[in-house]
Amino acid sequence: AVFNVNRKPDIPRISIDALAEKYKLPDLRPALLDFFSQWSNDPLFHSIGGRRGTHTNARLPFTNVIVWYSVRIQTYSLDDKSVTSPRRLNATPPCDSWPFGRYDTALFAHSNVDPALSPDVGLAGYDISQIRLILHLIWDREVPDAPSYLVYAQRFNIIPQLTSIPPTHAAIPNPVTGLYLVKRALRADKSRIGDIIPLSHCRVPIQLVPRFGAKADARITSRNSMEWSREFFLNTYFDKDIFQYLRGSRL
Repeated sequence: AVFNVNRKPDIPRISIDALAEKYKLPDLRPALLDFFSQWSNDPLFHSIGGRRGTHTNARLPFTNVIVWYSVRIQTYSLDDKSVTSPRRLNATPPCDSWPFGRYDTALFAHSNVDPALSPDVGLAGYDISQIRLILHLIWDREVPDAPSYLVYAQRFNIIPQLTSIPPTHAAIPNPVTGLYLVKRALRADKSRIGDIIPLSHCRVPIQLVPRFGAKADARITSRNSMEWSREFFLNTYFDKDIFQYLRGSRL
């Protein structure tokens, strides 16, 4: 995948604590500390989840960051290997028109050396995630080879479905809709599971559609559905490449 951000950032300079308050991300600093702890051990592997580490007196090698409200991504088509048209992934903080913020979803690879998406690979090794923040670090001191473009993303878990042979639950598409059913991943205290991950691990945009059930909540709109809905379908029909990939994928 290839990424492009605007030459002029939406926030040219902001402190970590001010950014956490603006984006309503109280665990942003711990997430950054966890990321650099993981990166020092294995710079190629990053997944979203796991327990927060203990970082007594730990300091980040930067104080301020640059922020963009969106990034454009281009990938290779699974169909004919051509380059796809640019797609925008939004990570806009709460504002008057988007009171809960505007955050798009994508697949993120755990490893930066994972093979390209294909039905043979499946969803194993990937996180279904919502991008909540796009940032570039302003280093206080040089950190050799450290990634500068990062995102804070929150993970969704696949809800296991009942299989007939043998009768058990497995991470497969819903038998009625043919779509994966997902829900937000939560920690023990019911807070959302989110982590810092390099932007380069983003593989492809995806679309999550709220599962309304027998009766839809009349308060749900296009601007709050991602916050108020509890379960979502991973839309296989979002585009032809996603369709070709997900129609044959299994965990």
